[in-house]
Amino acid sequence: MDNLKIGVFICCCYLLSCQSGSAENDLPTHEIEPTQSDDTLSGIITDSDTTVKPGTYKSFDAELADIMHKYFKPELVRELDDHLLEFNEVKTDKDFEASFDSGISIGKAMANSLNNAETEYLQKEKSKSEYYDPVGAMPDNEKAAMDKAISPIFISCAVECSEVDLAYNFEGLQELADATTGEMDDEFIEIAQSIDKYSFGFLYKGMGSWIEQTWDLGGASRLGNGEMINLIEKISGFEAKYDGFEKHIADYRKRMLEGLLYTGSFWLSKEEVIDEYRQIMQMDFFSTEQLKQIEETLEKLQNPPDYWQFDCQTGDCQFG
Repeated sequence: MDNLKIGVFICCCYLLSCQSGSAENDLPTHEIEPTQSDDTLSGIITDSDTTVKPGTYKSFDAELADIMHKYFKPELVRELDDHLLEFNEVKTDKDFEASFDSGISIGKAMANSLNNAETEYLQKEKSKSEYYDPVGAMPDNEKAAMDKAISPIFISCAVECSEVDLAYNFEGLQELADATTGEMDDEFIEIAQSIDKYSFGFLYKGMGSWIEQTWDLGGASRLGNGEMINLIEKISGFEAKYDGFEKHIADYRKRMLEGLLYTGSFWLSKEEVIDEYRQIMQMDFFSTEQLKQIEETLEKLQNPPDYWQFDCQTGDCQFG
């Protein structure tokens, strides 16, 4: 019963993004290389095809536009088209921040369209079965074509691949940040990738680097290895230099606090875990109220319940 409580706690506190059809839960990065044979399907307008007819899109050709309309209403496709044009005009780190946020807003709307079956095609797919599968509603070739056209956004899945999510591919974001003036975007991406290694989910976030994933929906806290302290120092340095990406930094602080309040299973020894908690208590990062919550967890760590597990790296712990 005690182990069950641990599993339930983990499931409630951490929503894990997963990749459809893969045993791994890491969100994928783009590896599709353009070739002459797939220019039309990719939806990318080539230099020889720059004339756009009324009612068409500048970022997608007619074939890909038809695919897009199966899954998204025309006004949403238009917003996406405008965003991609804006994305290609980013020049400064402030431009990057604005494009980053607009992409998230559009990506969330796209994910909701797929999950809620907001088009005629998706409604027909939903009517075929008692349980609607938004991931399975997209043939692989159509998903690949859309992913390629909307990079660095891509279509993924979450909640054991029962729902669609969209995410940013860090590789694509870094390429853009490298080309802008200013360093704020580069330093933000470094922080983001330190927390969520592979991608930046729009509707759902991963567990964060402070969790050692051991099964689909859970794992053990990595507190004690110094990673949380390093993140606090990185974010504190960022906030001292810049006034951008505030809502994302606030979200990271919230998730880090949740990681510090997590209890049950720990990858390292009790002594190592307690030592990092004590160091964090001395850092000027969390609010007074948040520090009280962390202190309460530290007190429990010093006299933990019997079912709390330490040194899980040895393989002696049970999960789920």
